Amino acid sequence: METDNKSKIQFKIGMIAPSGSGKTSLISAICDEIQKRLSTDSSLEFWPVGTATQQAIQRANAVFNTAINNPSNLFQVPKLQPTADVSEFEFAVTLPKSKQEICFSILDYPGHYLGRAEFSRTVTPHLLESAALFVPISADILEYWNDTNGCLGTYNAECNAVANYMLDCENVVSAVKNWIAQKREVGAPAQLFFVPIKCEKYFKDNGGDIDDHEKLTAAILERYIKPLEMTSQDKSLIQTNIFYVDTYGVVELRNIDAVMAKDKEGKDQLTLVPTFRRRMSLGKNRRTKNAYELLMSILQFQVKNRFKLQQAETSEKDAKRHSTENEVKSIRRKLDNAQNEISKRKDSYTWWDKFWYSWVSSDKDLGRLEDEAEAIEGHLGTATGRHQAAESEYQFSAQECQSLEAAVKTLDGLFQNMENRQITP
Repeated sequence: METDNKSKIQFKIGMIAPSGSGKTSLISAICDEIQKRLSTDSSLEFWPVGTATQQAIQRANAVFNTAINNPSNLFQVPKLQPTADVSEFEFAVTLPKSKQEICFSILDYPGHYLGRAEFSRTVTPHLLESAALFVPISADILEYWNDTNGCLGTYNAECNAVANYMLDCENVVSAVKNWIAQKREVGAPAQLFFVPIKCEKYFKDNGGDIDDHEKLTAAILERYIKPLEMTSQDKSLIQTNIFYVDTYGVVELRNIDAVMAKDKEGKDQLTLVPTFRRRMSLGKNRRTKNAYELLMSILQFQVKNRFKLQQAETSEKDAKRHSTENEVKSIRRKLDNAQNEISKRKDSYTWWDKFWYSWVSSDKDLGRLEDEAEAIEGHLGTATGRHQAAESEYQFSAQECQSLEAAVKTLDGLFQNMENRQITP
Protein backbone atom coordinates (compact mmCIF):
# COMPACT_ATOMS: atom_id res chain seq x y z
CA MET A 1 0.00 0.00 0.00
CA GLU A 2 1.18 3.50 -0.80
CA THR A 3 1.55 5.50 2.40
CA ASP A 4 3.65 8.50 1.37
CA ASN A 5 2.50 11.90 2.66
CA LYS A 6 0.20 10.27 5.21
CA SER A 7 0.25 11.19 8.88
CA LYS A 8 0.63 8.23 11.24
CA ILE A 9 -1.17 7.30 14.44
CA GLN A 10 0.43 4.34 16.18
CA PHE A 11 -0.76 2.37 19.20
CA LYS A 12 -0.87 -1.11 20.68
CA ILE A 13 -3.75 -3.39 21.65
CA GLY A 14 -3.23 -5.89 24.45
CA MET A 15 -5.03 -9.16 25.15
CA ILE A 16 -5.53 -11.02 28.40
CA ALA A 17 -7.01 -14.51 28.18
CA PRO A 18 -6.12 -18.14 28.96
CA SER A 19 -5.56 -20.92 26.45
CA GLY A 20 -8.48 -21.78 24.20
CA SER A 21 -10.40 -18.58 24.90
CA GLY A 22 -10.11 -17.36 21.31
CA LYS A 23 -7.33 -14.75 21.13
CA THR A 24 -6.27 -15.77 17.62
CA SER A 25 -9.89 -16.38 16.59
CA LEU A 26 -10.77 -12.82 17.57
CA ILE A 27 -7.92 -11.38 15.50
CA SER A 28 -9.03 -13.53 12.56
CA ALA A 29 -12.66 -12.38 12.94
CA ILE A 30 -11.61 -8.73 12.93
CA CYS A 31 -9.64 -9.21 9.73
CA ASP A 32 -12.37 -11.25 8.05
CA GLU A 33 -15.20 -8.85 8.81
CA ILE A 34 -13.40 -5.60 8.13
CA GLN A 35 -12.11 -6.82 4.78
CA LYS A 36 -15.64 -7.85 3.76
CA ARG A 37 -17.11 -4.55 4.90
CA LEU A 38 -14.49 -2.47 3.17
CA SER A 39 -14.97 -4.26 -0.12
CA THR A 40 -18.04 -2.04 -0.52
CA ASP A 41 -16.71 1.06 1.25
CA SER A 42 -13.82 3.22 0.06
CA SER A 43 -13.76 5.41 3.17
CA LEU A 44 -10.80 3.48 4.49
CA GLU A 45 -8.38 0.68 3.67
CA PHE A 46 -7.15 -2.11 5.93
CA TRP A 47 -4.42 -4.71 5.63
CA PRO A 48 -2.19 -6.97 7.77
CA VAL A 49 1.40 -5.74 7.75
CA GLY A 50 4.21 -8.20 7.13
CA THR A 51 4.39 -11.79 5.97
CA ALA A 52 4.11 -13.33 9.45
CA THR A 53 0.83 -11.56 10.19
CA GLN A 54 -0.62 -12.32 6.77
CA GLN A 55 0.26 -16.02 7.00
CA ALA A 56 -1.16 -16.34 10.53
CA ILE A 57 -4.47 -14.84 9.42
CA GLN A 58 -4.58 -17.07 6.33
CA ARG A 59 -3.99 -20.19 8.47
CA ALA A 60 -6.75 -19.21 10.89
CA ASN A 61 -9.20 -18.52 8.07
CA ALA A 62 -8.38 -21.87 6.47
CA VAL A 63 -9.31 -23.68 9.69
CA PHE A 64 -12.62 -21.80 9.91
CA ASN A 65 -13.48 -22.46 6.28
CA THR A 66 -12.68 -26.17 6.63
CA ALA A 67 -15.04 -26.45 9.60
CA ILE A 68 -17.86 -24.58 7.89
CA ASN A 69 -17.59 -26.81 4.83
CA ASN A 70 -17.81 -29.98 6.90
CA PRO A 71 -20.24 -32.42 5.18
CA SER A 72 -22.12 -32.93 8.44
CA ASN A 73 -24.16 -30.11 9.90
CA LEU A 74 -23.04 -31.19 13.40
CA PHE A 75 -19.42 -30.78 14.31
CA GLN A 76 -17.04 -29.80 17.04
CA VAL A 77 -15.44 -26.47 16.25
CA PRO A 78 -11.77 -27.27 15.80
CA LYS A 79 -9.51 -25.20 17.95
CA LEU A 80 -6.86 -23.26 16.13
CA GLN A 81 -3.36 -24.59 16.63
CA PRO A 82 -2.37 -23.38 20.10
CA THR A 83 -0.12 -20.36 19.92
CA ALA A 84 3.39 -21.65 20.54
CA ASP A 85 5.30 -18.37 20.57
CA VAL A 86 4.76 -14.73 21.37
CA SER A 87 3.82 -12.97 18.13
CA GLU A 88 3.14 -9.30 17.55
CA PHE A 89 0.66 -8.97 14.69
CA GLU A 90 0.74 -5.63 12.92
CA PHE A 91 -2.05 -3.98 10.96
CA ALA A 92 -2.59 -0.70 9.14
CA VAL A 93 -5.65 1.36 8.26
CA THR A 94 -5.63 4.35 5.97
CA LEU A 95 -8.26 7.05 5.62
CA PRO A 96 -7.59 8.30 2.08
CA LYS A 97 -9.68 11.47 2.34
CA SER A 98 -7.81 12.69 5.41
CA LYS A 99 -4.41 11.23 4.48
CA GLN A 100 -4.26 9.54 7.88
CA GLU A 101 -2.60 6.18 8.42
CA ILE A 102 -3.36 4.27 11.61
CA CYS A 103 -0.94 1.51 12.58
CA PHE A 104 -1.58 -0.84 15.48
CA SER A 105 -0.27 -4.13 16.78
CA ILE A 106 -1.85 -6.95 18.79
CA LEU A 107 0.25 -9.37 20.83
CA ASP A 108 -0.72 -13.05 20.67
CA TYR A 109 0.90 -15.49 23.07
CA PRO A 110 0.50 -18.98 24.59
CA GLY A 111 -2.48 -18.74 26.94
CA HIS A 112 -0.81 -20.91 29.58
CA TYR A 113 1.59 -18.00 30.24
CA LEU A 114 -1.20 -16.28 32.18
CA GLY A 115 -0.43 -16.25 35.90
CA ARG A 116 3.17 -17.33 35.34
CA ALA A 117 6.54 -15.62 35.21
CA GLU A 118 6.54 -15.90 31.39
CA PHE A 119 3.54 -13.57 31.29
CA SER A 120 5.31 -10.83 33.25
CA ARG A 121 8.45 -11.21 31.18
CA THR A 122 7.02 -11.37 27.65
CA VAL A 123 3.45 -10.01 27.72
CA THR A 124 3.34 -7.32 30.41
CA PRO A 125 5.72 -4.89 28.58
CA HIS A 126 3.32 -4.84 25.61
CA LEU A 127 0.30 -4.46 27.90
CA LEU A 128 1.81 -1.44 29.64
CA GLU A 129 2.10 0.30 26.27
CA SER A 130 -1.37 -0.75 25.11
CA ALA A 131 -4.01 1.94 24.66
CA ALA A 132 -6.73 -0.70 24.40
CA LEU A 133 -7.19 -4.08 26.03
CA PHE A 134 -9.15 -7.10 24.77
CA VAL A 135 -10.39 -9.74 27.19
CA PRO A 136 -11.65 -12.55 24.89
CA ILE A 137 -14.14 -14.84 26.65
CA SER A 138 -15.45 -18.21 25.47
CA ALA A 139 -19.16 -17.43 25.65
CA ASP A 140 -20.12 -21.12 25.51
CA ILE A 141 -17.87 -22.07 28.43
CA LEU A 142 -18.93 -19.05 30.49
CA GLU A 143 -22.61 -19.86 29.94
CA TYR A 144 -21.96 -23.49 30.83
CA TRP A 145 -20.26 -22.38 34.06
CA ASN A 146 -23.26 -20.14 34.76
CA ASP A 147 -25.77 -22.95 34.17
CA THR A 148 -23.93 -25.49 36.33
CA ASN A 149 -22.97 -23.12 39.13
CA GLY A 150 -24.63 -24.23 42.35
CA CYS A 151 -26.24 -27.30 40.79
CA LEU A 152 -26.42 -30.36 42.99
CA GLY A 153 -24.52 -33.52 42.23
CA THR A 154 -20.86 -34.49 42.02
CA TYR A 155 -20.86 -34.54 38.22
CA ASN A 156 -22.24 -31.00 37.91
CA ALA A 157 -19.80 -29.74 40.50
CA GLU A 158 -16.90 -31.37 38.68
CA CYS A 159 -17.97 -29.96 35.31
CA ASN A 160 -18.43 -26.51 36.84
CA ALA A 161 -14.90 -26.71 38.26
CA VAL A 162 -13.57 -27.60 34.79
CA ALA A 163 -15.38 -24.62 33.25
CA ASN A 164 -13.97 -22.40 35.98
CA TYR A 165 -10.47 -23.73 35.27
CA MET A 166 -10.85 -23.12 31.53
CA LEU A 167 -12.05 -19.52 32.10
CA ASP A 168 -9.26 -18.81 34.64
CA CYS A 169 -11.11 -15.69 35.75
CA GLU A 170 -8.92 -15.13 38.79
CA ASN A 171 -5.72 -14.69 36.78
CA VAL A 172 -7.54 -12.73 34.06
CA VAL A 173 -9.00 -10.26 36.57
CA SER A 174 -5.65 -9.90 38.35
CA ALA A 175 -3.86 -9.06 35.10
CA VAL A 176 -6.58 -6.58 34.08
CA LYS A 177 -6.34 -4.91 37.50
CA ASN A 178 -2.61 -4.41 37.00
CA TRP A 179 -3.24 -2.85 33.60
CA ILE A 180 -5.86 -0.48 35.04
CA ALA A 181 -3.49 0.53 37.85
CA GLN A 182 -0.78 1.40 35.33
CA LYS A 183 -3.17 3.53 33.27
CA ARG A 184 -4.30 5.26 36.45
CA GLU A 185 -0.70 5.98 37.41
CA VAL A 186 0.18 7.64 34.10
CA GLY A 187 -3.26 9.19 33.59
CA ALA A 188 -3.57 7.77 30.07
CA PRO A 189 -7.08 7.46 28.54
CA ALA A 190 -7.68 3.88 27.43
CA GLN A 191 -10.32 1.35 26.43
CA LEU A 192 -11.16 -1.96 28.05
CA PHE A 193 -13.18 -4.49 26.04
CA PHE A 194 -14.67 -7.70 27.33
CA VAL A 195 -15.24 -9.68 24.15
CA PRO A 196 -17.33 -12.84 24.39
CA ILE A 197 -16.80 -14.84 21.20
CA LYS A 198 -18.89 -17.59 19.59
CA CYS A 199 -22.00 -15.60 20.52
CA GLU A 200 -24.17 -16.94 17.69
CA LYS A 201 -26.55 -18.72 20.06
CA TYR A 202 -27.27 -15.67 22.17
CA PHE A 203 -28.55 -13.28 19.48
CA LYS A 204 -31.13 -13.50 16.71
CA ASP A 205 -29.66 -10.79 14.47
CA ASN A 206 -27.30 -13.05 12.53
CA GLY A 207 -29.47 -16.00 11.60
CA GLY A 208 -30.46 -17.21 15.07
CA ASP A 209 -33.93 -17.47 16.50
CA ILE A 210 -33.42 -16.48 20.17
CA ASP A 211 -31.92 -13.57 22.09
CA ASP A 212 -30.46 -14.79 25.36
CA HIS A 213 -27.59 -12.37 25.90
CA GLU A 214 -28.88 -10.92 29.17
CA LYS A 215 -27.77 -13.99 31.15
CA LEU A 216 -24.40 -13.82 29.45
CA THR A 217 -24.08 -10.13 30.31
CA ALA A 218 -24.93 -10.83 33.95
CA ALA A 219 -22.23 -13.53 34.10
CA ILE A 220 -19.61 -11.18 32.62
CA LEU A 221 -20.51 -8.46 35.09
CA GLU A 222 -20.36 -10.89 38.01
CA ARG A 223 -17.20 -12.78 37.06
CA TYR A 224 -15.07 -10.16 35.31
CA ILE A 225 -16.18 -6.57 35.79
CA LYS A 226 -17.43 -6.43 39.38
CA PRO A 227 -14.20 -7.99 40.80
CA LEU A 228 -12.17 -5.20 39.16
CA GLU A 229 -13.58 -2.77 41.75
CA MET A 230 -13.03 0.17 39.41
CA THR A 231 -13.12 3.57 41.09
CA SER A 232 -14.88 6.62 39.68
CA GLN A 233 -11.45 7.85 38.62
CA ASP A 234 -10.83 4.59 36.76
CA LYS A 235 -14.20 4.79 35.02
CA SER A 236 -13.61 8.37 33.89
CA LEU A 237 -10.21 7.42 32.50
CA ILE A 238 -10.97 4.00 31.01
CA GLN A 239 -13.87 3.41 28.65
CA THR A 240 -15.24 -0.06 29.44
CA ASN A 241 -17.50 -2.00 27.08
CA ILE A 242 -18.77 -5.49 26.33
CA PHE A 243 -18.68 -6.38 22.62
CA TYR A 244 -20.39 -9.62 21.60
CA VAL A 245 -18.74 -11.20 18.54
CA ASP A 246 -19.78 -14.05 16.25
CA THR A 247 -16.61 -15.71 14.99
CA TYR A 248 -18.50 -18.06 12.64
CA GLY A 249 -21.95 -16.60 12.20
CA VAL A 250 -23.42 -19.64 10.44
CA VAL A 251 -23.31 -22.01 13.40
CA GLU A 252 -24.91 -22.19 16.81
CA LEU A 253 -24.05 -24.05 19.99
CA ARG A 254 -25.92 -27.36 20.34
CA ASN A 255 -24.44 -28.83 23.50
CA ILE A 256 -21.28 -29.14 25.59
CA ASP A 257 -19.88 -32.51 26.64
CA ALA A 258 -17.40 -33.25 29.38
CA VAL A 259 -14.80 -35.70 28.02
CA MET A 260 -11.46 -37.07 29.12
CA ALA A 261 -8.54 -35.89 27.04
CA LYS A 262 -4.77 -36.04 27.25
CA ASP A 263 -3.00 -32.92 28.45
CA LYS A 264 0.47 -31.85 27.27
CA GLU A 265 2.06 -34.23 29.75
CA GLY A 266 -0.02 -37.17 28.54
CA LYS A 267 -2.23 -37.28 31.62
CA ASP A 268 -5.98 -37.78 31.43
CA GLN A 269 -7.81 -34.54 32.12
CA LEU A 270 -11.50 -33.70 32.05
CA THR A 271 -12.29 -30.99 29.52
CA LEU A 272 -15.38 -29.43 27.96
CA VAL A 273 -15.97 -29.90 24.23
CA PRO A 274 -18.75 -27.84 22.57
CA THR A 275 -20.67 -29.28 19.64
CA PHE A 276 -22.09 -26.88 17.07
CA ARG A 277 -24.81 -27.13 14.43
CA ARG A 278 -24.42 -25.40 11.12
CA ARG A 279 -27.43 -23.34 10.12
CA MET A 280 -28.15 -24.94 6.78
CA SER A 281 -30.21 -22.00 5.52
CA LEU A 282 -27.24 -19.64 5.77
CA GLY A 283 -24.89 -21.42 3.40
CA LYS A 284 -21.24 -22.15 4.01
CA ASN A 285 -19.73 -18.70 4.06
CA ARG A 286 -18.43 -17.30 7.32
CA ARG A 287 -20.60 -14.47 8.75
CA THR A 288 -18.59 -12.79 11.48
CA LYS A 289 -20.46 -10.06 13.32
CA ASN A 290 -19.49 -7.08 15.50
CA ALA A 291 -15.73 -7.57 15.16
CA TYR A 292 -15.74 -4.69 12.67
CA GLU A 293 -17.57 -2.43 15.15
CA LEU A 294 -15.09 -3.43 17.84
CA LEU A 295 -12.13 -2.27 15.80
CA MET A 296 -13.88 0.86 14.57
CA SER A 297 -14.66 1.83 18.16
CA ILE A 298 -10.94 1.71 18.91
CA LEU A 299 -10.00 3.68 15.79
CA GLN A 300 -12.56 6.36 16.57
CA PHE A 301 -11.39 6.64 20.18
CA GLN A 302 -7.73 6.88 19.19
CA VAL A 303 -8.30 9.41 16.41
CA LYS A 304 -10.51 11.63 18.58
CA ASN A 305 -7.95 11.60 21.40
CA ARG A 306 -5.18 12.40 18.96
CA PHE A 307 -7.31 15.21 17.51
CA LYS A 308 -7.82 16.74 20.98
CA LEU A 309 -4.09 16.58 21.67
CA GLN A 310 -3.35 18.06 18.26
CA GLN A 311 -5.79 20.90 18.86
CA ALA A 312 -4.04 21.72 22.14
CA GLU A 313 -0.63 21.50 20.48
CA THR A 314 -1.76 23.71 17.60
CA SER A 315 -3.12 26.27 20.05
CA GLU A 316 0.25 26.34 21.84
CA LYS A 317 2.12 26.74 18.58
CA ASP A 318 -0.27 29.50 17.52
CA ALA A 319 0.44 31.34 20.77
CA LYS A 320 4.17 30.83 20.21
CA ARG A 321 4.09 32.22 16.69
CA HIS A 322 2.14 35.28 17.88
CA SER A 323 4.65 35.75 20.69
CA THR A 324 7.61 35.59 18.31
CA GLU A 325 5.78 37.88 15.88
CA ASN A 326 5.28 40.45 18.65
CA GLU A 327 8.93 40.07 19.63
CA VAL A 328 9.99 40.82 16.06
CA LYS A 329 7.72 43.87 15.97
CA SER A 330 9.10 45.13 19.28
CA ILE A 331 12.71 44.76 18.18
CA ARG A 332 11.91 46.37 14.85
CA ARG A 333 10.46 49.40 16.68
CA LYS A 334 13.64 49.62 18.76
CA LEU A 335 15.73 49.50 15.60
CA ASP A 336 13.58 52.19 13.98
CA ASN A 337 14.00 54.38 17.05
CA ALA A 338 17.74 53.87 17.08
CA GLN A 339 18.02 54.66 13.38
CA ASN A 340 15.88 57.77 13.85
CA GLU A 341 18.19 58.91 16.65
CA ILE A 342 21.18 58.41 14.38
CA SER A 343 19.49 60.40 11.59
CA LYS A 344 18.61 63.23 14.00
CA ARG A 345 22.15 63.26 15.33
CA LYS A 346 23.60 63.55 11.84
CA ASP A 347 21.04 66.17 10.77
CA SER A 348 22.07 68.33 13.72
CA TYR A 349 25.60 68.81 12.37
CA THR A 350 26.45 72.16 10.81
CA TRP A 351 28.16 72.48 7.46
CA TRP A 352 31.38 73.18 9.29
CA ASP A 353 31.00 70.02 11.43
CA LYS A 354 30.56 67.92 8.30
CA PHE A 355 33.55 69.62 6.66
CA TRP A 356 35.70 68.48 9.52
CA TYR A 357 34.83 64.81 9.05
CA SER A 358 37.34 63.73 11.65
CA TRP A 359 35.31 65.61 14.24
CA VAL A 360 32.13 63.88 13.21
CA SER A 361 33.78 60.45 13.22
CA SER A 362 34.99 61.04 16.76
CA ASP A 363 31.45 61.74 18.02
CA LYS A 364 31.14 59.19 20.82
CA ASP A 365 27.36 59.53 21.10
CA LEU A 366 26.95 58.78 17.42
CA GLY A 367 29.24 55.77 17.68
CA ARG A 368 27.29 54.47 20.65
CA LEU A 369 24.02 54.85 18.77
CA GLU A 370 25.39 53.05 15.73
CA ASP A 371 26.73 50.21 17.89
CA GLU A 372 23.35 49.89 19.55
CA ALA A 373 21.61 49.83 16.17
CA GLU A 374 23.97 47.12 14.93
CA ALA A 375 23.30 45.00 18.03
CA ILE A 376 19.55 45.47 17.62
CA GLU A 377 19.82 44.35 13.98
CA GLY A 378 21.50 41.15 15.19
CA HIS A 379 18.70 40.56 17.68
CA LEU A 380 16.16 41.21 14.95
CA GLY A 381 17.73 38.58 12.70
CA THR A 382 17.69 36.01 15.50
CA ALA A 383 14.09 36.84 16.46
CA THR A 384 13.00 36.70 12.81
CA GLY A 385 14.51 33.22 12.52
CA ARG A 386 12.62 32.09 15.62
CA HIS A 387 9.39 33.52 14.24
CA GLN A 388 9.84 31.81 10.89
CA ALA A 389 10.47 28.49 12.66
CA ALA A 390 7.42 29.03 14.91
CA GLU A 391 5.29 29.90 11.87
CA SER A 392 6.45 26.77 10.08
CA GLU A 393 5.71 24.60 13.12
CA TYR A 394 2.27 26.13 13.45
CA GLN A 395 1.41 25.58 9.79
CA PHE A 396 2.50 21.93 10.02
CA SER A 397 0.50 21.41 13.22
CA ALA A 398 -2.57 23.14 11.75
CA GLN A 399 -2.44 20.90 8.69
CA GLU A 400 -2.21 17.85 10.94
CA CYS A 401 -5.19 19.15 12.90
CA GLN A 402 -7.23 19.53 9.71
CA SER A 403 -6.28 16.01 8.62
CA LEU A 404 -7.34 14.56 11.98
CA GLU A 405 -10.60 16.50 11.92
CA ALA A 406 -11.36 14.99 8.51
CA ALA A 407 -10.52 11.53 9.90
CA VAL A 408 -12.90 12.05 12.83
CA LYS A 409 -15.68 13.03 10.43
CA THR A 410 -15.01 9.94 8.30
CA LEU A 411 -15.17 7.60 11.28
CA ASP A 412 -18.24 9.35 12.70
CA GLY A 413 -19.93 8.87 9.34
CA LEU A 414 -19.13 5.16 9.36
CA PHE A 415 -20.51 4.80 12.90
CA GLN A 416 -23.86 6.28 11.91
CA ASN A 417 -24.55 3.16 9.83
CA MET A 418 -23.46 0.64 12.46
CA GLU A 419 -25.69 -1.63 14.48
CA ASN A 420 -23.51 -3.25 17.08
CA ARG A 421 -23.91 -5.51 20.08
CA GLN A 422 -22.21 -3.13 22.45
CA ILE A 423 -23.07 -2.83 26.12
CA THR A 424 -21.60 -0.22 28.44
CA PRO A 425 -21.63 -1.56 32.00
